[in-house]
Amino acid sequence: MATTSPANLTIEVLFVVDYAIYKRFLDFSNGSSTDAENNIEIYYARIFDGKPETSVWTTQIKQAPEVGSPREMVDTASALDLFLNWIVSTPDLPNFDYAILFSGYNLTYGGSASNTGLSYPSSVCQNISLMATTMGGPVAVVEESFSDIRSIGIAAQELGRRY
Repeated sequence: MATTSPANLTIEVLFVVDYAIYKRFLDFSNGSSTDAENNIEIYYARIFDGKPETSVWTTQIKQAPEVGSPREMVDTASALDLFLNWIVSTPDLPNFDYAILFSGYNLTYGGSASNTGLSYPSSVCQNISLMATTMGGPVAVVEESFSDIRSIGIAAQELGRRY
């Protein structure tokens, strides 16, 4: 019996970080924006490999932190919608099939602060303008906790559930 090899598929993923993450790297880099940007690139290259401007999508909707938590909160559904609107209205982005916003805020959904990511169903490789007006788009929001490698799995899960 002959076997066939699986087809190789390529998905172009656009990684975006919000201001909370940029600020954390900027503080770590002693105020050097060049060092902060280089460190962000290195860190998220490791995330992508699976190795252990103000972001309007999250800063305008952040909420006070939960009691006992130092991190401000952001409603994930609102952030996802705002991120998609930014993607649609920003013409000079590189080509991509899927965009992931990593957020330094504590993501919430339906009043629960235990949410760590959200995406629109069945949206990868779809027309972004059409998706934005009908049922969402090929975007996801993922919480970055910096305390473990959890964001690798969350990002992979949000991308993987498109298939």
